[in-house]
Amino acid sequence: AGHRHICVLTYPPRDTSTIEDRIRGYVQALTDANVPVDYSLHYVVEYQEGETTAWEPAPEIVEAFVQFLRAHPHVTAIYATNAFVGLVGYRAVQRLGLRLPEDLSLVSIDPLEAIPLSLPAVTCGVQQGEAIGRTAVTLLQELMAGEPPRSVQLPVLLRRAGSVGPPAARGEALSALDSGRVDAAPAGA
Repeated sequence: AGHRHICVLTYPPRDTSTIEDRIRGYVQALTDANVPVDYSLHYVVEYQEGETTAWEPAPEIVEAFVQFLRAHPHVTAIYATNAFVGLVGYRAVQRLGLRLPEDLSLVSIDPLEAIPLSLPAVTCGVQQGEAIGRTAVTLLQELMAGEPPRSVQLPVLLRRAGSVGPPAARGEALSALDSGRVDAAPAGA
């Protein structure tokens, strides 16, 4: 959609390659599009187990990301590395009174509606659960047969859901909200 200032919203990497692979894919996509990678736009959601309530991120987690977005008004899109951090991004967009995709675009790996809350669909990468299961069984059978371990990457399917638009002048929207010229409305409303 032409975005050049994209925030990566992620957890800290922990004992798995999933987050690292998703960030590498983001960096590669920007590189392939000749868009400079701005590491100052990587936002890590720091939280401890128990800091969420009924699937919702704690208000202080959302507020911290709101402050990040206020400090980086040139960000026009958010790439969330999973559904939970996608929800953090969505709640921050709501908190700021911005609209998807008019003011800010949001893409998540895994659909937000995978979280058992009433949420609108956002554009997302959908993992192929059945293919992952079949591949895992095949790899296990190969190991049991004495074959060397191997790694398999399955493609993620893109599901468009209307949360991505062309880059917007978000700084103007935030200035209007801050001055009280515009009433805050929920994202996607």
